Parts: sequence; structure tokens; C-alpha cells
Amino acid sequence: MPQVRFPEQLHLKNLLTDLIGKDVSFAVDVVAPSPTDVAGYLTMFVGDDDAPLMLAAGDIRFAHLAGAALALIPKGRAEDAIAAGDADPDLIENYREVMNVITRAVNDTGGAHVRLIPGSSVDVASLGEPVDASGLEADVDGYGRGHLYFWRLAA
Repeated sequence: MPQVRFPEQLHLKNLLTDLIGKDVSFAVDVVAPSPTDVAGYLTMFVGDDDAPLMLAAGDIRFAHLAGAALALIPKGRAEDAIAAGDADPDLIENYREVMNVITRAVNDTGGAHVRLIPGSSVDVASLGEPVDASGLEADVDGYGRGHLYFWRLAA
């Protein structure tokens, strides 16, 4: 079975720019925190056999800003939710669609085929330590910057 691979930055940029309708750029890699320490919205990717292969998370900023940009909601609404530390349910629902599209970027790498299992029901502690990680700073044009993280799990 092929190993799951991190999505390529250019492919992520193109997919998310097409989806959101605003330029989405990624800066050089940043250090990814442990998935148990990230303040954001965790998603798990599983293989065809339902085995967990990868985790991904947008931090609170990326989740709200990308969610707002997707629906053309003014960034002020996202900034208010970020400042208050409260999840805006509409923006987080839109962010889940962003993560759904990111699934395509993971699958297009030629590695293992994955599907997304969204939500906070992911028991990160039971998955063990990730094999490796990738962190990206994402900039959604006109909305702002946040972080997107990926952690590859032992197969």
C-alpha cells in the first residue's frame, strides 16, 4: 500500500484559489505543533481500510478566515469570532468544505487514497505520535493569515 503524502503547496494554492475565488498563498513551512496542542479544527484522513493515515488542522484564524472568504462574508465577522475565541458555526461549516477540497490535494499526490473524517471526535492521544509533520502559513487575499498543519501517522 502506498504511503500517504503531504499535499504540494502549489496544488493547494490552485485548488483553494479556485474554490474561494480569492488568491490563497502559502509561505515557507512553519513548525507544526503537536496535534494535541493545536488550537484549531482537527480533521482525520483514513485509508480505504479505515486506518487513520493523516491528521490536518487549520488554526482558529485559518478556519474562520477561509470559511468567511468562501462565502464572501466580510472578514470582520471572522475577526470578531477569532477575538472572542468562539467558533462561528457558519464559518466553521464553510471551513469544512475547504478541508473537503484539501482531501483532493492529498489524493492527487500519488500516495495512498484517503477520505476525510471531520470533527472533534478524533481521539488524538490514541493515535500515537505522528511520523512527521508539515506546517504552512496560509494567506487568503483580503482576509488575512492563518496556519494549516498536517501530521502523517504510522501506517
